[in-house]
Amino acid sequence: MEEGFLVQVDFPSEKISKKMKFNLTMTVAQARQEIIKKRSKTAPIKAPNIADYGLFIPPSYNMMGEWMNDTDPLNYYYVEKRGVIEFKMRPQPLTIKDFERPGVQETLDVDYSVSVDGLMFKISKQLNMPLDAPEYGLLKPGSDSSFLDLDQSLIDQGVPYKSTVTIRKIPEGLDLLGKAKGALQNAVATVTSVGTTGGGIVQKRSGDSKVFGAPMADVLRRTGSQIVPIIQKSVDYIEKLALDTEGIFRMSGSAAEIAALKKQYDDGEEPIFGAIQDPHVVCGLLKLYLRELPDPLFPYSLYDVFIGVQAYLDKNAQTKYYKVLMQECPKENQVVLKRLFQFMKNIVDHSSKNKMAIHNVATVFAPNLLRPQGADIIIEDTAATNAIVCHIIGNYEAIFNNTGKHEFSGAARALSEYRATKETELDFRRDSVIFVTKSDDGDWWHGEVNGRSGSFPNNYAAMLVNFTEGNPKSALPAGPAGSGNLARGSNREDATPSRPARPAQPPGRAPLPPGAVSLTAGPSPMSISPSAPKSNSLPKGPPNRPNAQRGPPSANAMLARPGYTKVGNASSFEDVAALRKGYEEEKKARQDLEKIVQTLAATVTDLKGQIASLSRSNQDLINKM
Repeated sequence: MEEGFLVQVDFPSEKISKKMKFNLTMTVAQARQEIIKKRSKTAPIKAPNIADYGLFIPPSYNMMGEWMNDTDPLNYYYVEKRGVIEFKMRPQPLTIKDFERPGVQETLDVDYSVSVDGLMFKISKQLNMPLDAPEYGLLKPGSDSSFLDLDQSLIDQGVPYKSTVTIRKIPEGLDLLGKAKGALQNAVATVTSVGTTGGGIVQKRSGDSKVFGAPMADVLRRTGSQIVPIIQKSVDYIEKLALDTEGIFRMSGSAAEIAALKKQYDDGEEPIFGAIQDPHVVCGLLKLYLRELPDPLFPYSLYDVFIGVQAYLDKNAQTKYYKVLMQECPKENQVVLKRLFQFMKNIVDHSSKNKMAIHNVATVFAPNLLRPQGADIIIEDTAATNAIVCHIIGNYEAIFNNTGKHEFSGAARALSEYRATKETELDFRRDSVIFVTKSDDGDWWHGEVNGRSGSFPNNYAAMLVNFTEGNPKSALPAGPAGSGNLARGSNREDATPSRPARPAQPPGRAPLPPGAVSLTAGPSPMSISPSAPKSNSLPKGPPNRPNAQRGPPSANAMLARPGYTKVGNASSFEDVAALRKGYEEEKKARQDLEKIVQTLAATVTDLKGQIASLSRSNQDLINKM
């Protein structure tokens, strides 16, 4: 009996497979010659130029596909674990023309056995076009209207080597995934008729089937589970098979495969994850589900509070307040968030192999967990949201374990600096987030900032959100809630409370001295430009001013204070309100650039991954010399 390790050899150009035995210590070149020799005894390989053929190791659950170097031994590529190698034509030239930009073309060396969808990302980057299959496709050689199927390879569709094709936007309504979809529907019909899922591709669900874009609570009621199945299955798949995969969640999976899986879920089908070969597809599917939730796992109503805690409270105190906010998320969100952050921590724990440090993991998850209502992302908040997710990952045990009910009734934002005059009072700077413990004690509220508690006049703060046991209610008036403006210092006039007639003295406070001015003197506080710089320390205020006279400064006085910027010629509340319209128009223009910035960021990340991969390959070559 012939000795060796049994390996499946695929011949993509001929669509056949053969079982062959190899000594795993032999070189790739020797294995290649062995394949040619063994095939010649039965049916010679149909190849125009056998010298152009090489061996390729296809991707597995936690390893990327790659061409095998002729001088390497087979066991260098873990052939005994993968069990499959491909004998196929090495990358050949393919000239791509741009239908929308006549005269623009590039020639690339591509693998003709890879699906067209698999080639689209490389082609779009080479042509410097932010393309996304299946939005764009490739026309058949010599045609200006007939497209190649995205789910099939160039070889399968009879495209000769060294061909010229044209890239063009796919007309609306044209389905280039028809063949794959047809095969999938046949498999679904078979599974349904047999009544079992053993070895099948999908499981059929009954009833309302929408998953993506549906409220998570609705999906949980249908499935009767604590965690939405798509989240649980994705996390289990990655933890079992791909935690050590380099660039996990950072590298992109096939857009067409992700779209097909999404459609299966929304059509009432349940994909069998064990049949998915590329872990990056599973990662892309999970991120897409989180991104399309109508209300993020961190609800819109808490967005301003999260941003404010990160921006204005001490880092040592943030853990406590993030824990409070976590408890204020809906109950079903809390269960999912605990599992997701445990999962993220596991990824970080394997960073020596997957190259995903804590900041890398936060960067890919933060936009899908914490975002403002009415916008995909606010550019100036990106660093803050990433820092929030980083902090929660790094303090997972403290935030999620040993949870007890907190004492706070809501969170407010400081409209102006307030300096305590007695030990029982709470001082804070403008824009600080105040966690309120009591707001029904007349004109004085009780709260906590950075672990310090005390009372303060309620006209110095505006409530952001009322805590209601897992169902936080925004305290802001109707409008663009969750914009993040309150936390960043752009006061909205409608968020400023009316001034009380006269604040009552808090318990233990001395009465006002004769001739002192009441806290209620002067007009109400006004809004300051969002571009105004923020002071990092508490200014001492005008000299010789009695402590008892402190209160919200008048509009003109506030604008004149050091550290604040006057908005144009604004010198009153009404002037600032009039100028706000121009600011909102500028803000909208910035938001229009967000998708462009996100696309560029994704491209840079992918390029970094490719550079790192090339560097490792070069290092391997150097080590072998």
